[in-house]
Amino acid sequence: MNEFDFIERLRAKVKSHSHSAQVVRGIGDDAAVIRPKAGRDLVVSADLLVEDIDFRLQATTPEYLGHKALAVSLSDIAAMGAESRWVLLSLGVPENVWSTPFTDKFYDGVFKLGDRYQVKLLGGDTSRTPAGIIIDSIVFGECSTGRSCFRNR
Repeated sequence: MNEFDFIERLRAKVKSHSHSAQVVRGIGDDAAVIRPKAGRDLVVSADLLVEDIDFRLQATTPEYLGHKALAVSLSDIAAMGAESRWVLLSLGVPENVWSTPFTDKFYDGVFKLGDRYQVKLLGGDTSRTPAGIIIDSIVFGECSTGRSCFRNR
């Protein structure tokens, strides 16, 4: 399976989940386009997970790892007093993992948690790595203008 086949399979899965009217362009283009409402602040968080530093593949399932990849960023958005809306998720895996059901099961975990909190996958990137799995999760949330919570208040 090449990258474009993978993107097509992922796009088909995303279509089975509802899109919000605020998503102008999702998976399949160079970037996602979202249109927040007037009177709303956009809150963004990014988290990186690296195999053998942030998780051990032998001690987890792909579904749980997908859940964790999204959960770490959802908690940052919640800590800021915002509601999570969208995620960009990039995944790098070695050849021996790419040719297994790992990616499908990983995204099953992402979608299960995303559905629970109505967070939509907009896109991201995929790549092969020479060794180890790398996951980058970028979550966008919203709150009323001026209502985000900062650490210093």
